[in-house]
Formats: sequence, C-alpha cells, structure tokens
Amino acid sequence: LLGALAFTDMEFSSQAQVPSPDPDLNLFDPELVHVASIADRTKLVIKRVADGSEVLRVAAVARSNAVLRLEAFSPDGRYLTVRHSQGLTVWDTLTGKPCLETNGIDRTFCFARHAPQIFIEDDEKQISVLELPSARWVRRLHPQPDGPVPVTGWRMISLSPDGRYLAGARRGDSNLE
Repeated sequence: LLGALAFTDMEFSSQAQVPSPDPDLNLFDPELVHVASIADRTKLVIKRVADGSEVLRVAAVARSNAVLRLEAFSPDGRYLTVRHSQGLTVWDTLTGKPCLETNGIDRTFCFARHAPQIFIEDDEKQISVLELPSARWVRRLHPQPDGPVPVTGWRMISLSPDGRYLAGARRGDSNLE
C-alpha cells in the first residue's frame, strides 16, 4: 500500500458498480479486469471494470442456499470460488458453469499458479489435487503422521508458485506442515 501511495498520477474511475454493499460479496480478479459480485445473495454477476458492462449473470446457488462469500479468483482469473451455506462451488468464468461443487462450508483450498488446478481439503482432512475445469482427481497429499496434536482439518494452505511446495496449518494448531 505504501508503494501505491507514492504514485502521483493515479486516477480513480467509477465505471463499474457492484450490486452488493457487503465486501464479502464483491471481489476483483487478479488483473483488475473484472469485478465479481453477488446480487440478492444468490446471483453471481461479473462485470468489466473498464466500462461496467456485464459479462456473466447466473444463479450461483439454489434459492434455499445463500452465498456467504466470494472467496478467490484463480491466478489467471478464469475460475472463481464461491462459498455458500452448503459448501464451495468453483465457477468457470469463461463458460459460466460450475466445474466443481463440494459440501462442507469450512473446506480450505488454494489455486495453483503453475497449472489449472485446485488444492482442496477433502472429507478425510487430506488435500486433494483436482484439475480444472474437469475436476479430474490428480492426486492426494497425505498429512504428516499424528504428533502431540491429533490430525484435524486445515485452517489454511498455500502453494509455491512452481507447485513444488505446499504449506499448511491445521485448525487448533499453530505449527506449519
């Protein structure tokens, strides 16, 4: 932020408007080309930042579910993860269709930078690697053996840019694995 404040020729533009005043329901893509928002707690809306034109509007969840948060765009901006009252849905923003849906509202995940993949906590509290957009299972990463703290779900995970290293912290534990 301090580096950005040093720019004296910055201009602010109000071209695109977001439908929700809730910050959890609005998200810019990594290149600041698009802004995603949730309208009426159920509709996913993606607009171009430059001119505010709408590029996608779909029902993100069934009416009985509510979107809790727009979680993250993939590094290339193609995939968007929506957390809702039943779990997670990964949307392909090019096709406007979901490519992965999970149950469990507290699953941890991260997108890969080196390949179109998502690393996501599975039902056994391990990390599954899935190819996008097919959601084809690639592999499962097993946690370290139980130590003084029993194995629990993941609080956070992060992948190195080249995909060689995955770091994570478990719920209820401050140690990194």
